[in-house]
Amino acid sequence: MAKLKLVASPTFKAAASIPVAGAESVPVDFIFKHRTVTALDELNARIEAKAWKVDTDDFLEFVEAWDLEEPFTRENAELFLQIYGGAGLATLVAYTRELKTARLGN
Repeated sequence: MAKLKLVASPTFKAAASIPVAGAESVPVDFIFKHRTVTALDELNARIEAKAWKVDTDDFLEFVEAWDLEEPFTRENAELFLQIYGGAGLATLVAYTRELKTARLGN
């Protein structure tokens, strides 16, 4: 059984379900940057003020890596967000869910 530490790991892995036009959503694993609940609320408030549009700068604030064939670079992140229009919000939702409601169970 894992022991709880007061200071969380700086990153964690979780999947986001990325919407694909005309097809089923595809789960993609991401390495996310850990942040406090207060910092997460500030990020969400800033993105909410932009009508929930997650731009490349926002995305790079909370994503550190992904499990895609292409390397995780700023240019590829921008392309990813442009091609998969719902990916930014879907990724943010998965990130927020993980930080605020961490998994329960065995």
